[in-house]
Amino acid sequence: MYLHERSPRTVPPAALPVLIAVAVGLIPLPAAWPYWVSHPIPAVLAVVLSGLLAGAGLLLAQRGGSPRTGLLLLAAAVLFAVGWVLARNTGAYPLIGEYTQSFFFLALGTGILLHGRPRFDRWYERAWVIEAFVILLFSQTAICLTVPPERLGYAPDVLWFNLDVPEPVGSAVTEAGAILYVVLALTFVLVLVLQQRKPGPRNSTAMIVVSGVFAVTAAVVQYPIMGTDSSVDAIMSARGAQGTTAIILPLTLFAGALRAAWQENRVAARLVTLIGHATSDSVQSALRVVLRDPALEVQYWIPGAAAYVDTAGRLRRSASGVKILTPAGDPLAVCVLNAAEAEHDPAVRTALQASSSALQAVQMQLVHAEEMRDIQDRLMAAEDDGRKELARDLHDGVQQELAALRLQLIGLLGLGAAGCRP
Repeated sequence: MYLHERSPRTVPPAALPVLIAVAVGLIPLPAAWPYWVSHPIPAVLAVVLSGLLAGAGLLLAQRGGSPRTGLLLLAAAVLFAVGWVLARNTGAYPLIGEYTQSFFFLALGTGILLHGRPRFDRWYERAWVIEAFVILLFSQTAICLTVPPERLGYAPDVLWFNLDVPEPVGSAVTEAGAILYVVLALTFVLVLVLQQRKPGPRNSTAMIVVSGVFAVTAAVVQYPIMGTDSSVDAIMSARGAQGTTAIILPLTLFAGALRAAWQENRVAARLVTLIGHATSDSVQSALRVVLRDPALEVQYWIPGAAAYVDTAGRLRRSASGVKILTPAGDPLAVCVLNAAEAEHDPAVRTALQASSSALQAVQMQLVHAEEMRDIQDRLMAAEDDGRKELARDLHDGVQQELAALRLQLIGLLGLGAAGCRP
């Protein structure tokens, strides 16, 4: 498991997300004004849901761990608002509106399943997305091809790709599509439950209940309007009912995000108090207390040594645990936990993110100490080399002088011997 340290970034003005959410929320009002005049409650609900979904998406997109969920929720908010813009019984509006509604459900369901995780890592999660794509888009296409628009409540002269098949065929297709909607909702709830049984980020119980209620309610409400004797008013009423149920989704996400932010601030404040002056021992001790893991160990990456070092100064070429990365993606540290499943605990991610500054400070201390040791070793090696060279020079110089004296002596002895000859 990898954890990126939060990088300092320019925070957009606080009003910008609010303005975007309000803008998305107001999209349906002018476009569907004739309908809203006689239906004020659905109008308010459409504005509130579009704005809340967009706001929740922007909030999650700016938080670590849920950026894709945020983008998908923002896309769902725009699709929901555009769906009301297309709620006109003329031209290509009904056809595009039906597909817009399908993409809305696809984006919303995928975003909820991705909440708290960067990607899908289980086959049943990816299988649901494929199932949703097939049911929401292909069944919608099959209905358009087999059922004339007037039997779905639209005007007979709207743009519609109908093959003019026998009425029983169209009825069978719409009935099958309605049943598949219910199946899709039930499998969505099943995937949410299965996600709770695996290690990793988990949605809250409230989120699961709310999402399940919305999925089943949306499918049940969709069932009657997929019949062959529907009307535009029935379609608009169904969308209004679905929007009413969906409002609790962004509210639940907002509550979860606020709770996570409060928990992060509380953990960060406690870590600051426990750590005090950042050292390898103080950071490790503080994390042990906060995470209630007396065996927790923090090992810091030393680039010069290409290894991790623990609080005792032992070098390790490899380490297993929660790997913490810098904003540039370089190794920073590894947190070794007592329980393997604790690596996926959100509390661990929160504590490590809150202590990222202290971890980086300790790494800089250790890197500096390693550099000082390296410089000291080089100085000692240079000093040792200097002594050896001096000794070698002295040794060679004395030998050369002795050799010269020997030659001189031999020469003197030779001269003396020659002078003594008769």
